[in-house]
Parts: sequence; structure tokens; C-alpha cells
Amino acid sequence: MDALSEVGGKPEEAGIDVQALWQGIHEADTLTKLEAVITQFIQNCMETAAVLKRKQHTETIAKTMDFIERHYREDLSLKEISTNVYLSPGYLSTIFKNETGMTIYDYITQVRMKAAGDLVLDPDVKIQDVASAVGYNNIQSFIRFFKKAYKMTPLEYRRSRKTSG
Repeated sequence: MDALSEVGGKPEEAGIDVQALWQGIHEADTLTKLEAVITQFIQNCMETAAVLKRKQHTETIAKTMDFIERHYREDLSLKEISTNVYLSPGYLSTIFKNETGMTIYDYITQVRMKAAGDLVLDPDVKIQDVASAVGYNNIQSFIRFFKKAYKMTPLEYRRSRKTSG
């Protein structure tokens, strides 16, 4: 029951039939049957708690991604992001990596590089301004991340898209 409470669930809301537990206890005529009834009930509670926890993690990851997508232009920190979803930085990092397969910083970079890929195509926008617009204060860092994402520098990308587009 504590496991359910920990993830914000109540037995009735989680589909756990407490009445069936009481009926099973009442009808158990041996200690072995009583143990089986209680063991089954505990197993059901633990399974339900696990489902609720996964649902809670999925919602937390969605909120985290949404926050990053709205604030990627800023100098984001793990502490700031975790505060937004009311979790410790370490715990958020762990569940984010487990759910998405990437670190939070990798996701921030992915969001920034997607935006940069679009912005860099405008020949009137300087590469330095693109870097700044997607959250990079250091042009060299921006170019390094861009090259890793697109396998070419921002200028090479701009030229290649200009000739092929």
C-alpha cells in the first residue's frame, strides 16, 4: 500500500479490490490459503505501483522535453530543468536516460541542432547569430556540435543545401 501511496495511487483508483482481499482472508481456512491470498494481494499492489510509476515517469519525461523545447535558447542547467519537474537532478537524469536512451544534455543538443539546421539556411543570418539564437555563446562549441550532428560545418551545410535545394 505504501508503494501505491508513494506514486500517488489509491487502491480503489488503481483497480485493486480491497473487498476481495477481506473476503479471501475471511474464507481462508488454512494458513497456507491465507498466505496465498495475502501474497497475491501484495503482488497485485506491487504490479499496480510499477505501472503507476512508469506512467508518472512518462509524464515527467514529456514535461522535461517540453521545458527544453521552450527554453533551448537559454543557458539551461540540469538543476533548473529538474526543479521545473520537482525532482532531484540525479533522479531526473536516470529516468530520462532510461526512458529515452539519451542524456538530457544530448536531448538539449538535439533540439538546438534541429533549430540550427533550419536557421543556418538563411544566407542573411551570420553563423555567430545562429549559434547565439540556439543557446551557444561560444561559436567554436556550436560549430563542433553542428559538425557532429550534420557531418559538416554550418557554412558547408548552408552551401550544400543551397546547391541541392
